[in-house]
Amino acid sequence: MNRFMKKTAAAVMSAAMLATGTAAPDALMNRNASLFDAFSITASARSDKYTEDTLVLAANASAYSSGSSAQTWYSPNRRYVLTLTILGNLRLYDTAASRVIWQSNTGVATNYSTHTFRLTMQNDGKLVLSDTPRLSPKSYEIWDTKSSTGAGSNSISLRLSNEGELYVYHHDRRQSLWSSRSQIECTAADNSYLRSSQCLTSPDFNYRAIMQCDGNFVVYNRKDGKDIPVWDTKSADQGGAFLAMQQDGNLVLYNGKTVLWASNTSKKPYEAYILSLGNDGALRVIRKSNQAEVWNSKVEKFTWPVPGHGTISSGYGERWFNNQYQFHTGIDISDGSIAGQPVVASKSGVLRVQNTVCSHDNGTLCSCGGGYGKWVIIEHSDGTTTRYAHLRTIKTNLNGQRVNQGDQIGTVGSTGQSTGPHLHFEIRNAQGNHVNPLNYVHA
Repeated sequence: MNRFMKKTAAAVMSAAMLATGTAAPDALMNRNASLFDAFSITASARSDKYTEDTLVLAANASAYSSGSSAQTWYSPNRRYVLTLTILGNLRLYDTAASRVIWQSNTGVATNYSTHTFRLTMQNDGKLVLSDTPRLSPKSYEIWDTKSSTGAGSNSISLRLSNEGELYVYHHDRRQSLWSSRSQIECTAADNSYLRSSQCLTSPDFNYRAIMQCDGNFVVYNRKDGKDIPVWDTKSADQGGAFLAMQQDGNLVLYNGKTVLWASNTSKKPYEAYILSLGNDGALRVIRKSNQAEVWNSKVEKFTWPVPGHGTISSGYGERWFNNQYQFHTGIDISDGSIAGQPVVASKSGVLRVQNTVCSHDNGTLCSCGGGYGKWVIIEHSDGTTTRYAHLRTIKTNLNGQRVNQGDQIGTVGSTGQSTGPHLHFEIRNAQGNHVNPLNYVHA
């Protein structure tokens, strides 16, 4: 049995002490009790709670919609409505908030009366939506959850909870194979949690983060029909554990009132935080008010900001420019074909500042943007920042928004104090001091 499924009790206690910064067992228990009580955590550790949720489809069962009728299911509290529409879209609606909270984004826009759509809960764990055009002898799969276990079982079902979660559950394994949720959110007044057997699924369905019944919280990569573990809390052999996203920004794994693991990101005042699972397989704790990332399960390294273009025309440090010696606070990336090429975020973060105004994309050495022309600054979770300057274009509506590593933020230009198309790229440390980017990133 591998380390993701098994761990000794002594090692778990050691990990708990490390997570809380406490060495003495008595002090650990006292601190855990006060931490637990402070947030009134009431998460159920029962993995059989699925029986209280609406049964949408049992194993091998199907539901149909056509031009004349849709299929509808309600959560037990009737707040959430799941519909297989006549257009072939599977949609989950929150009646209290009057909005769609999840959908498969499938189906047809016209001529829906000539189509029959079928939703099937396969006994291998995969939920499949297929389309059968009226004049076609074949049925075409248009969407699935990528959650096949590779083996058939009658203990699989599709269910809808009172929390608005649609999920595929394997009763015998006591775990969710897929969930419509890629994130959970706490408020300033109340925590949120994953109970034993619940999971988050990345938006592209390639990753699953599950609170296992053995007490381990694990991120799996779904590859070639298999779940490959890529990160975990190393807390197995602790059945009954649950994960709490607390309103102090701390992500904590509890067993009763004992802390098994924590992100150690507690902050005040209390406010809303989001725990999300991204398409890159990373878990992130994000402060909702400003979208700032306060914790990431992956330690990202800086990556090259202009993919495919690695020539440095001016390095970091003192240089002769504009008839005088100046200290160059970054590096200039340039070659003969770089103009208009995509500029991407070197690291995930929040785009905090930008200057979008400069019409001199021609190397005229203008003073727009303080000499940087069109530029943006991204703030990263570790306190570092990156600057991207002399841009030709900047992707609109980014200011204050999260960007992931590799997301395009603009194109290479020659605005501001520039003699030709290039990207001026800076890295500043958590103290705000510029550093040599080549100490952190290479083409």
